[in-house]
Amino acid sequence: MRKYYLFIVRNDFYEVYKDNSFVLYKTLENLWKIKKSDFSYGLSLYDALCQTFDVDILNRYFRGKYHNRIMSEKNRHVIVNKQKKYYVLIELHYSCTIVLTNINMPNVLRDFNYYNRRIFVCDFVNEDFFWLNNQYQNKKAVA
Repeated sequence: MRKYYLFIVRNDFYEVYKDNSFVLYKTLENLWKIKKSDFSYGLSLYDALCQTFDVDILNRYFRGKYHNRIMSEKNRHVIVNKQKKYYVLIELHYSCTIVLTNINMPNVLRDFNYYNRRIFVCDFVNEDFFWLNNQYQNKKAVA
């Protein structure tokens, strides 16, 4: 099971962190673990590093592209492929998008790469992270 958190990194920080993604991962991990008492600091740090997703555009896109394989409810979409035995749950938020799946690289990640080339992906539970655009220079997605 993989739970990916997708963040759009601002262009100036992308240039700084594209070759030093571990530091960016640790910063976002600290934001993920932040205490309520430090929330205002975390929010200002997030605003400096990241930009928001356009949830309305993404909702329309996923409903259109996956209309025959999707169950949607507000900003949540479930894509199921019974033949290939995989599922993908997409939760769209303005601050980040969460992709929960039973496979490593679902095709929906390619869709996000088309949406924005500066998406940084974190799996905090498995301590994994990568730039989404780097994944498609070398490998193909599954499903």
